Amino acid sequence: MTIKVVLFDLDNTLIDRQKMFRQMLMNKIGEYHNGNVEEIVDEIIDWDNKGNQNRLEVFKKYVDKYQPNVSADELNAYWDDNSGKFVCIYEDAHETLSYLKDKYRLGIVSNGNSVSQRRKVNQLPFLDLFEFTIISGEFGINKPDVRIFDHVAKEMGVKNNECAFVGDNFRCDIEGATNAGMLPIWRCSKEQFDNRYICIEELSELKKYL
Repeated sequence: MTIKVVLFDLDNTLIDRQKMFRQMLMNKIGEYHNGNVEEIVDEIIDWDNKGNQNRLEVFKKYVDKYQPNVSADELNAYWDDNSGKFVCIYEDAHETLSYLKDKYRLGIVSNGNSVSQRRKVNQLPFLDLFEFTIISGEFGINKPDVRIFDHVAKEMGVKNNECAFVGDNFRCDIEGATNAGMLPIWRCSKEQFDNRYICIEELSELKKYL
């Protein structure tokens, strides 16, 4: 079946969520420590595992270990209030998406709460290239549930096997897309490359496959 639609995850696929999270942590955690802030931030980022761990639990772990004058709930609320106020876009994103737009219809499927994810999406300088955007917090179902993939395909008027899905999270994006009958493309480090899938380190590599 010919691919007609290319769908993208958002965080750590189109935008550098890790860079944004680190900046937030350096700004906020620095308020409660006189030194070793970078080491503490590295530890929190390790616990966070690219956003794959429950964020509130990550902050609880930090509070339990370091006993700062702030609660995990307050830190979590701070992230919710500030997440998406600025975005770090991968350098090759705009040019790659412009190239793909000439051949395919494009969409975004992102897990997360509506407010912060919409903030991020609305700051994308290439938002006009995307025909469809869905946030799991608005839909009520998260990836890897196949229903969110099915919904996007239906809304765009194509069959699931006419869609490719590009994402960094193996469980949510790659397994989810595979189970939904879409072509998965895994954005990951070279050490994670798996010959069962199309794997890319940079978005620009999509030109070789699409």
